[in-house]
Amino acid sequence: MLAVLGWPAAELFSPVKLLLSGDNRLAPSVLNGFDNPITLVSLAGIFIAFGRYEYERFKEVGFRSDYTTELGKRHREDMSNIWNYGAAGDYNFDPLDLYGELYGNTPEGRRSVRDAELANGRAAMMAITGIAISEYITKQPITESFDGIFFHPNYVLPSLAAVYWSISQFYEITPPTQYPVRIQRKTKSKKSFQERISSGAKFAATTITAPVRATAYVSKKYRLAEKFKNIPKGIVDFVKNSYEYW
Repeated sequence: MLAVLGWPAAELFSPVKLLLSGDNRLAPSVLNGFDNPITLVSLAGIFIAFGRYEYERFKEVGFRSDYTTELGKRHREDMSNIWNYGAAGDYNFDPLDLYGELYGNTPEGRRSVRDAELANGRAAMMAITGIAISEYITKQPITESFDGIFFHPNYVLPSLAAVYWSISQFYEITPPTQYPVRIQRKTKSKKSFQERISSGAKFAATTITAPVRATAYVSKKYRLAEKFKNIPKGIVDFVKNSYEYW
């Protein structure tokens, strides 16, 4: 998912010397190639670092949760009726505390978040594969495809989104498990209008406060408050030590 964001971001904001030579500003990749050795070494270093981390973690806990962490204990408790190994891929990383808020701080809510992450991750893998193949074949950056409507200011994309949202309020697609799949008019909404507004407001509040919560998490983890608290005293001590008559 980060790759899907990082690829077009690199083509939009990276210095020209880090992109492939030519007028198209293609991002360096396995298919596009590498003109600058810095990008090749950086990419190799990232893969080596992540591989090393995965290897060390696998030696400690394998594919299971680390039961000494907060999320590890929670996963083990959530899945106690199935097995005692917790959830795979648990790195105890949730600085914004979204894991327990998006769908509720319950075993079912956390499972919904994991399922959504799996689905979005698989969609992102197909998307990044499509981006790589598209650029290799067309030799055109993905940021300029479809006349750049996805990456440059325009009125087309917001208009299409508004049309889709309007239609989705009255029509829905039947689940793929029901054959044949068809578009039908909504009969009765599962959520009332007030519940939709409340859910949307909660999501908006969580998104808006995310930077503040991330800052608080980093500050608490690295004890930034204590370090900054000692800065004035350190300056005073430095000034005093700078003058012998003090």
